Amino acid sequence: PKLIALASTLERVWGTRVTAGSELAETLEREIADRSMASGTLLGTERDLCERFGVTPTVLRQATRILESRDIVTMKRGTSGGIYVGQSSLETVAGYVATLWELEDVDLLALASAQALLRTMTFEAASRNMTLEEAYRLRELQKACRAASNPLARSKLAVQREDFIASLSQNPFLVLSHAISTRFIRNLVPFENLDLTGAEGSDRTDHWVEALVAGDAAEANRVADAYVVALLERLEAWKTDPLETDAEVFAASRPEWLSRTIIREIRERRLQTGAFLGTEPDLLRRFGVARGTWRQALRLLEEHPAVESRRGTGGGIYVTSPDGSRAEQMIAGWLEEQKASVHHLASIVGKICLLQIDRLCDSDNETLRLLDMPRGRCDLGKFLEAMRGLVSVQSGNPALAKLLAMFQAQAGCDEGRAVEQQDIERLKAHLASGDRTAAARAIRQILRNWF
Repeated sequence: PKLIALASTLERVWGTRVTAGSELAETLEREIADRSMASGTLLGTERDLCERFGVTPTVLRQATRILESRDIVTMKRGTSGGIYVGQSSLETVAGYVATLWELEDVDLLALASAQALLRTMTFEAASRNMTLEEAYRLRELQKACRAASNPLARSKLAVQREDFIASLSQNPFLVLSHAISTRFIRNLVPFENLDLTGAEGSDRTDHWVEALVAGDAAEANRVADAYVVALLERLEAWKTDPLETDAEVFAASRPEWLSRTIIREIRERRLQTGAFLGTEPDLLRRFGVARGTWRQALRLLEEHPAVESRRGTGGGIYVTSPDGSRAEQMIAGWLEEQKASVHHLASIVGKICLLQIDRLCDSDNETLRLLDMPRGRCDLGKFLEAMRGLVSVQSGNPALAKLLAMFQAQAGCDEGRAVEQQDIERLKAHLASGDRTAAARAIRQILRNWF
């Protein structure tokens, strides 16, 4: 078949074995992206797809398994069975982007600083929107976190708690940024070694949870800021003297232990994409684990993503890495499913501008030209893009610029909501004169519907 012939050609050119299954997976993934296929769209039945691409059911199932591990497709059986476009989970999207940013050497301190700004908005919105039922749920999550039997279990529950708090903001951009930051830290070092719940942070998480429930977002942020400072100090200490993880921590989670061991080996040996780690039998013997444990670990590794499994001649486990284009597609798909809009972005950009008003008022004339707009009225999306650019330049924080650029790319524009040219010129004049109070008032006036 044509697909197998193409795989053979790629093997000769690249010197790397490319299976028909992995090639088919890439073909299906491109088709989904190029046609902007929505979640739940039927790609076809197994028979239809085999005939269409000229492959065997075995090859198709291999491709499906690769795509299922990344939430790109899902297989349904029965009368309405077939292969459908999947729905990306927050865990999958955030984990993928966090891994990509790690490889791009995004600075942890810069990301922590950017997230501190966004967390202020997250906590304010969460405490404002929280219902009695949600307050009860948050307390239950915190109770479960404190009662966890070991640091690994506790750290996983802490991530769930933070995801839940972010979801209460009802702003998809805040939810995603919070999730990416959490996974980014977890990628850098075994998260249980940074767990402070049982040490100096024993009262801090309780304190900020209770502050949120009480509606005191300012106090919750103060406590969270102190907690993050302690967390970063612990990370610096770990870099100079890494802690050996207690084997008992992983007694109930051998797949987690195995996946982290392999990820650490890939990093320490600086293995490149395409490097061969071994066949499944080789790795089973090397690590002394059962096949079931290995399969669970493999799924974790494919979700990270750190490896891919290839079958057939030349098959085995190979190193892989996230792709920037794929990350953009995943972000766009998830935000679309969450119905993210330019209005959600307006709330974030407006509040960041107020928090960074001192820096914005230090803008020189050249930088302020970012606010030059065509005469008349401009749509809200274009104004937000200009303000996002101004904040990115003046904040001096590349991680914040990266987050805002990611959001802006997905928010689009809003032709139905116009911003008056005279209001923009007034804001520009206040920023040029360094009048912080007047500039903040002008921002509030333009974005009054989102404050």
